[in-house]
Amino acid sequence: MPKVSVIVPVYGVEPYLRQCLDSILRQTLENIEIIIVDDGSPDDCPSIIDEYAEQDSRIIAIHKQNAGVSAARNDGIKLASGDYVFFCDSDDWLPVDALKALLEAAEHASADVAIGDYIESSGSSERELRMFSNEFETESRISIDCIQKAVFNKGRANYSCGDFKYARGLGAPWHHLIRRELVADHGLEFNCRVRGIFDDGIFMLEVFEHAGCVVYIQEPTYYYRVVGTSITHGYKADLLDRYQRVYMELESFIDRNKKDEAFRCAYYVRVYAYLNKAMSAYFLNPANEMTEKERYAEYVRTVKGAPYDVAIREMDESALGYRRSRALSHLLKLHRYKAYWLVKKLFSG
Repeated sequence: MPKVSVIVPVYGVEPYLRQCLDSILRQTLENIEIIIVDDGSPDDCPSIIDEYAEQDSRIIAIHKQNAGVSAARNDGIKLASGDYVFFCDSDDWLPVDALKALLEAAEHASADVAIGDYIESSGSSERELRMFSNEFETESRISIDCIQKAVFNKGRANYSCGDFKYARGLGAPWHHLIRRELVADHGLEFNCRVRGIFDDGIFMLEVFEHAGCVVYIQEPTYYYRVVGTSITHGYKADLLDRYQRVYMELESFIDRNKKDEAFRCAYYVRVYAYLNKAMSAYFLNPANEMTEKERYAEYVRTVKGAPYDVAIREMDESALGYRRSRALSHLLKLHRYKAYWLVKKLFSG
């Protein structure tokens, strides 16, 4: 039985795929299986996958019709047989000792989840991002609850407990090694209903809900590739509706697991983050064909509607890691809608 099942969903990443697969095959931890799920990729990825599968028996290649990254990851989970699962996006890559370091930490602590740091690479520069203030292993539910709340944040999250002083947003699955039995026993899978928005965050919320022990090492175990895109790239006229689907799923999670008010306030941080995202991706996006007057009117209606109105009012601003974010959220708390709009417009130009 392999120690780790590495699940790699693939779609449209031909320029990067070889680097990703080479980094996995070169891991110092050799007892792994690599499940590559071709999600109907329209480029040469399918033939590259088959080429690698012919060269290494540890590779399991799946070819399917496009159904999205969540469905691709779920297909990988179904086939996984390792003690742990690890998700790697196909345009990223791993340091050579990544899986060995995470597995040693997990086995030493008998942990359900092992977390590592990551390096953000833009091609011309790199920066290492630490997930917590210090290394730890914990079975404390208070600490794991803090880790869980940090899933909602983008960037630094000012949550502290006996095990650490701050955390960084933890929504992405790719810097976590997760015990496969935890996933299987609780029937965990990536949520396809949200169509690629925060599906990974919802999955990690479920993982931490059931985790009994979590360990963190201050060692980079992942390279995350930053790919620059045009501001008009990916404009979606139904973005606000997509966000509402996410909120419905999160509200269901909160109710189903009887989460407390502190957790709900952490959830509101994510609502605020999506409002910020919508400003550049929707309301101020040049691809939005509405007039500015129409877009501003829709923005005001949105801010005054659910769940944004409650989120702005009840959100714990101190959980936001950056002073600018706290200042902007305060404008909305004071109903300074025009001022917030103008600031976002200034920085989106």
